[in-house]
Amino acid sequence: MTTMLDREIEKKEEEGYKLYVRVNGQNSTRNKRSNLSRAMQSAKNDYPRSDVIHVVGAKRMRASEGFKMAVLYKPKKKTSKRG
Repeated sequence: MTTMLDREIEKKEEEGYKLYVRVNGQNSTRNKRSNLSRAMQSAKNDYPRSDVIHVVGAKRMRASEGFKMAVLYKPKKKTSKRG
């Protein structure tokens, strides 16, 4: 059974993104203490030359528990410095 989040992840993987981590919580990147912000910052620290994005799936069973989300990164292609 594929969930909404799995389908969104598959779409982004086709565009070249790779899954970093799945998180649960509120969809808030401004709150520095949220699970999403911490996961995104961790991805940026681990892959500093990459584009980091997040995708949001469905709400969790109880609305107060937030959303099911995933953090993805897109590795930059290495360019050669040959003349």
